[in-house]
Amino acid sequence: MNIAAGNRQSPRRAFTLVEVLVAIVVIGVLMALLITGLNAAGVFARKSADQQTLNSIATATTQFETTFDFLPPLVYDGAEMGAGSATSRGAFSNTGPVYTAGSRRLVNVYKMGDANARAFLMGSAVSAATPYRDARYSKFSIPIYLMGSMPVDVDGVQGLGMVAPARDGSWAGVGDAMTVGSQQFEPFMEGGRTSARLSPNYFDPAEQSELGGGSVTDRSNRDALVDRNGKAFRYYRWLHEDSVQRPGDLNIPAALIDPLILQSSLGDPTLDVTDGNAELRGATWALLGAGSDGLFGTEDIATLRDRLKAPSDMPEGLVRQKAMQDNLVRVGR
Repeated sequence: MNIAAGNRQSPRRAFTLVEVLVAIVVIGVLMALLITGLNAAGVFARKSADQQTLNSIATATTQFETTFDFLPPLVYDGAEMGAGSATSRGAFSNTGPVYTAGSRRLVNVYKMGDANARAFLMGSAVSAATPYRDARYSKFSIPIYLMGSMPVDVDGVQGLGMVAPARDGSWAGVGDAMTVGSQQFEPFMEGGRTSARLSPNYFDPAEQSELGGGSVTDRSNRDALVDRNGKAFRYYRWLHEDSVQRPGDLNIPAALIDPLILQSSLGDPTLDVTDGNAELRGATWALLGAGSDGLFGTEDIATLRDRLKAPSDMPEGLVRQKAMQDNLVRVGR
């Protein structure tokens, strides 16, 4: 018996170049799938956080209404809100969002009992030719009324918080002897999270262009609650016609309607602009976030085409629809 021959081992077979390349390709594919999955999970997590922020604002809005028996007033944001006199629309002053009356500083809101304000909130200032130039929203109502961000000489509390506002949105008597010892209310929501922070001196040129308005010279008292992209959340308010005979009588702002449906409704006022959404049909206020692309879809169409890299032959309705597809929306009665 040959012991040496019995102990002889077969030579090890090395990987061929083709096998190595196949393994590298497989690993690359798995890594790409993993990265794609992680990116998708990250996008979903961010969107969920942003939606939760909007839900928190909605909860704070209803808590404000429950506490004071009226919704947060709609603040006149200022010069960028388009052509036309703010007072002719039913706001207290043409300046804003805070104006001086005598020795007092007051928040500039639309007077809900005023005929001009009612007409404005029913969309009288909105043209069918330019439905997206709709100023029935405020960027400052949320921090002013849900967080109490105004100085002590405006809302009666140093820092965040407020004393009870009057139904017209003012803090009547702030600083007078009669307000000493008045009950103070904590903010209805906080703004210290990544997806919602308080931004002072807020101004967005895109909204100025969107509404055909002018720039502002005084940016003080312009605190806005902004998302992770630095874009302010919007608070919309509107009124239905006294007698709703057709969907157009609901006066829903264009920002809340699918652009293609809105486009069709301009030629057919009987078309259901809510697309069967009963919640939207009964709504009179809404909260809107721009989403991950930082666009509401109401901006000037040239701005949207540029930001979205949309071809010049893409119809406006599709461009706006693309910009709106990631918007965050909450509506309420």
